[in-house]
Amino acid sequence: MRLIWLRWVALLDTRETPESLAAVRIVVGATVLLTLAHAWWSGAAAFWVATAHGGVGASEPGVLDLFGGLTERNVDALLVVGLAASALLTVGRCTRAAALVTWVCFRTLAFSNPLSGGSGDNVVSNVLLIVLLSGSGRAWSLDALRIPGSAMVSAWPRYLAIGQLVTIYLSAGWHKASGAWMPFGSLDAIWYVVHNPIWLRRTLFFDGDVIGRLSQLATFTTWLFEISSPLLLLAFYFRATPQRPGLLRRWFNRWDFRANYLVVGFCLHLGIELILEVGAFFGGMMALYAACFHPDELRALASRVRRHGCRPLLPQSSSTTPNATGPRSFRRGHAGSRNGTGPARGASTDGSGATSGDRGIGMGLGRNPCGASQNYHASKGCAQERV
Repeated sequence: MRLIWLRWVALLDTRETPESLAAVRIVVGATVLLTLAHAWWSGAAAFWVATAHGGVGASEPGVLDLFGGLTERNVDALLVVGLAASALLTVGRCTRAAALVTWVCFRTLAFSNPLSGGSGDNVVSNVLLIVLLSGSGRAWSLDALRIPGSAMVSAWPRYLAIGQLVTIYLSAGWHKASGAWMPFGSLDAIWYVVHNPIWLRRTLFFDGDVIGRLSQLATFTTWLFEISSPLLLLAFYFRATPQRPGLLRRWFNRWDFRANYLVVGFCLHLGIELILEVGAFFGGMMALYAACFHPDELRALASRVRRHGCRPLLPQSSSTTPNATGPRSFRRGHAGSRNGTGPARGASTDGSGATSGDRGIGMGLGRNPCGASQNYHASKGCAQERV
């Protein structure tokens, strides 16, 4: 039990550079900005005004109850504040305060009318709370320009975002436990959805047996994708411990289950966004997707985009790192190495002698706290297993 507790403490104490959390901040900030702007110019903000004040049935004023309720003037004022705060959050100016104000404004407006929102609003609200508690403003932001040197932030908010993603999918999969979604049933859930005018962005003109069979395949694929989401956590663990034996681990890492799973999910959400009206759902989920990539991956991608080159995203390096030392319960060789004697594919060294393989390049979840990543156990020369 003590060993489990020490590993848990070490995991939560892991620190990393803030690029992944910055990507989450940018995506969710832009999502809120576009959502509120659309409500403003389309006139949909009327759904957030109470009927007594000329609106369309809003009944949950939230903080606006302190200022006279859901009047048109109050809703417009909150929209303006929310637009300004989400713009500041996106560019990373006064990041933590902007995240708090954005969260209050968006949550108050989106939940003022139970009939005007959806699950996407819940996702965005949760992501904003994670951003508020993180160090997302330490990179790719105006705030970062005022702070010289490289920053290290706690990694646990990113882990929490990954856990949120898996929880959403798993919960959705279990809630779809019916014949309309599962094998040996009718598998007609998507067929009915794309024929429901409440959800459709535009009228679709397709019918026939072939399209019906394709919709059944899409229904089953969606359910299978969601119910298998815990495998994403297993993939992160396997990528963090590649030196351990096991055929399943080797297959997961060779096939890169994490990347393939996220590609399938992106295509799924893009199709939903193009066909159905689901509010801020796409942006909220893509913000959680951004957390699934390690900061080193995003930093390498940003460098590649700046260079406009065609070189591999993670170039090979011939550098090596000495074997780590420390308590046996934490010694796992080099988590970024295949054999524990050198850096992994894609490793590169920094001035400290640590490799980017040691920092968990491509792992997405956790990294070796020794070397570039600093936490409580770094002072003891630990090479903690990155899970």
